[in-house]
Amino acid sequence: MSNLLNQIRGVVGVTGVVLYKRQSGDSDAIMPANFEDNRLTELKEKFTGFSYHLSGESSVRIKLSKGWAIIKSIGQYSFLILAREDLNVSTLNLVMKSVALALQQETPAEIEESEPIQFDLQSVFILLEAVNMVRVHFADSLSRFRITQLLRETKSELMTGYPILKHFSVDPNGEVILIKGSESQIDVSMIEAIARWLVEFKNRVRAETVIAGFDLQDITREISFDLERMQFYRFFKKAVSAQKV
Repeated sequence: MSNLLNQIRGVVGVTGVVLYKRQSGDSDAIMPANFEDNRLTELKEKFTGFSYHLSGESSVRIKLSKGWAIIKSIGQYSFLILAREDLNVSTLNLVMKSVALALQQETPAEIEESEPIQFDLQSVFILLEAVNMVRVHFADSLSRFRITQLLRETKSELMTGYPILKHFSVDPNGEVILIKGSESQIDVSMIEAIARWLVEFKNRVRAETVIAGFDLQDITREISFDLERMQFYRFFKKAVSAQKV
């Protein structure tokens, strides 16, 4: 990871780089030699707090009195780049594309070696909220009746491989809910089951109507921090890739 930081730091005009990994909470930095430790600690705290609200691919550039502060989100990572006014923006953009590619190649191995997933009853309701956010996202594309049908149909089709889905119900309005009394029957396998359910549901919607795009992290940005801690986006991407094989 230090090699990637050095690549960014090597761009003309860049004076410092802070990296924050949202999944583990770890951070690293390359700053000027005269940058005081207490200032760096304070900067990291403010940056990591801001990063909780980022997801997917996003970028923010802030004008400072003597330069720029640029925040870039790439998957599980956020970068804070401090730069002078003479920053070579085009070179920085090229370097960040290279960094993004490198992170895509490294992330799967890092995730597999990460701490076990923390899963509890609150996690169940976070995942249900994610499903319902996707349902609402498609509300302008299909009727409520058809969305309800598609959720029920895809759930039924997946029940053999993911029996945990039997503990969830789709009400007449299309809302996905936990069946009363099923709390003790839910475990961490729900994460993969819900990810697969969303992939199947999305594909069925796409088969019936034109949808401009589908960015799960953007749709669920309000709960993205909790979903990332469960590695939900990884399970979703894995389910998408499995269908392409």
